Amino acid sequence: MKIFPAQENDFELIQEFVLENERFCLDLSSRLKKGRKNFFVLTHKENCICKDDILAVFFVDKNLFFCFPLFYDDASPDWSNCEASDRNEVRTPKVTELRKAGLEDEIRSVLKSFLIERKIAFLSGEKGGCEFLAEILRECGQSEIHRNFYNLMALQNKPQKCDDELCPDDEIRRCTILDDEVLLDLQKNYLQEEVALPAQKIGEKDAAIFLRDILQNQLVFALFCDDEPVAKANTRAIGFNWIQIGGIYTLPLFRKNGFAHHLIYILCERIQRANKIPSLFVNKKNLAAQNLYKKIGFKNYGEFENIYF
Repeated sequence: MKIFPAQENDFELIQEFVLENERFCLDLSSRLKKGRKNFFVLTHKENCICKDDILAVFFVDKNLFFCFPLFYDDASPDWSNCEASDRNEVRTPKVTELRKAGLEDEIRSVLKSFLIERKIAFLSGEKGGCEFLAEILRECGQSEIHRNFYNLMALQNKPQKCDDELCPDDEIRRCTILDDEVLLDLQKNYLQEEVALPAQKIGEKDAAIFLRDILQNQLVFALFCDDEPVAKANTRAIGFNWIQIGGIYTLPLFRKNGFAHHLIYILCERIQRANKIPSLFVNKKNLAAQNLYKKIGFKNYGEFENIYF
């Protein structure tokens, strides 16, 4: 068993491997779609000659993203063809099977040797893989600062429209890089409320960097009241067959008017028009957001974690 940097002739197999598991690794698959740097392959053979030789794929810089299907139930690998009741099941780690096969200790040893010299600031992905990798990082001497827990949700059917009509002075616009100054306060508020670590203060410069990247690389919609932006939503990870929605935020004064519902509906329509599956992850503590997404038609299909070191 070994882990090695992906070479040019490996990427056809890597993409095939990732596509089967894309619903759990959109941060990795979106990076795979854009470029080929910083990818590593864990394999149980000396040379990868087929997809089945791959155990996991990692994207590593200061962040660690992964496709590690040993840690979730693959009884329904093609989610899009599953019945709704199957898609609603939360996947469970297959650690017991790993142990029975005698692989866990060997995988742990190989990954520990790989990660020992690397400084990881952020680990994100499917719950089972996150917990396994976080344990290895702690063994490597890295200290966990904070952890967030999420449900993964996806939309298979058409999105449900919002019951609340928009007022004549309300307008939804697709935003571009020309809107960076207009949306800056909204983006800063979103980052402070939804992304910042405890006691972390988001500065205007950091918010502007995040916003410009989103406007240049993602699909962004904002809702304007009297020509002022009061709500926003965007794609955050564009994979091969799946697209993840994020950045959903409404100013407190304008909440409970259905604005987020309208924005997510438009994004879902655009995503499905491109024959992709819309997905998102939602904080387990945010029951209001979970209820909204279920109202639109999203269903749970897994668990997800963000871990900061």
